[in-house]
Parts: sequence; structure tokens; C-alpha cells
Amino acid sequence: MRPKPKQQKISSDFCGSLFPPYLDLGAYVACPSADEAREVFVARLMIETGIVRELARDVGETGVQILRAHVERKEVARKIDDRTEIISLSGAFHVELARCHENSVPTRVVRELVTRASLIVALFGTNQGSTCPDDVHVSIIDAIVSGDPQSAEDAIRHHLLHVQTNTHIAQT
Repeated sequence: MRPKPKQQKISSDFCGSLFPPYLDLGAYVACPSADEAREVFVARLMIETGIVRELARDVGETGVQILRAHVERKEVARKIDDRTEIISLSGAFHVELARCHENSVPTRVVRELVTRASLIVALFGTNQGSTCPDDVHVSIIDAIVSGDPQSAEDAIRHHLLHVQTNTHIAQT
């Protein structure tokens, strides 16, 4: 018996595991411990601060346009109150930042970390600011465009710490 495509997707995103096929039990979604959740946010800080610092030094106009268009799509989702799309686009923004860096390795790592962080927010979120606030991604883009690596790093660090702080893992 072979795993189903959705089961393979869960497993490949590192958010779950497949039971051995002979058990015919399918897959399960992981429930990270508080320590594992903290590790995800630490890893995101390490990687994403480096990405935005580099982008602040040398972001192309195409990258800025891609990021601004992404924020506009999220704003449309907010206006029609499409919560699923808002959450999806909030995480995808961070992957777009990595893609603008034009290095596939950090892009893959950020995609995995965002997937894990989304699960963490879903499991441990407080519903009070655990998703990306309305204007925070605009602030990050503006910091990158300013050409000041420290400003860009501060913006992404503040944002990621805000998300982490607004989860129950911050209290454990």
C-alpha cells in the first residue's frame, strides 16, 4: 500500500509523519513541543535577519515590486475578510523575501520553517496578534528599500519576536 499524495505532502513538509504502510493508518500531523517551537523561531530569526540584511544591501526593483504586489494581495484578502487567504499570504510573504534573495537553499529552509511556524501558531496562538499585523510587511519592505541593513534586520526581528511572544510557548 502506497501513501496518498496528501499524506506524502504532510510528511515532506516536516509537519507530520506517515505510519508504516502495513498498518494502513495513514498519517498524523505533528504536535511540536514548546522547545521545538522555540527552536523554529530561533532558526527563523537567524535566517530571515540575514536575508533582509542582504536584500537591504542589494534588492532589485523587480524584488520590491514582487513584495509590494504580495502585500496588495494580502490587503485584498483583508478587505473581503478571507481569513484563510490572509494566513496563507502572511506566511508566503516570508518565503517571497527569501526568493528575492535568489538563493534556492534559504528559500527551501524558510518555506519549511514557515510551514512549521504556521502549525505552531495554529496550535499555540493566542488569537491576539499571533498572525502578521496589517502593516508589518510594508514596514519590512520599506526598511529593505531604505538600504539600511540594520533597519531591515530590526524590522524582521521585531515582527518575528511579536509573533512568537503572542503564542502560548512564550509562557512555558
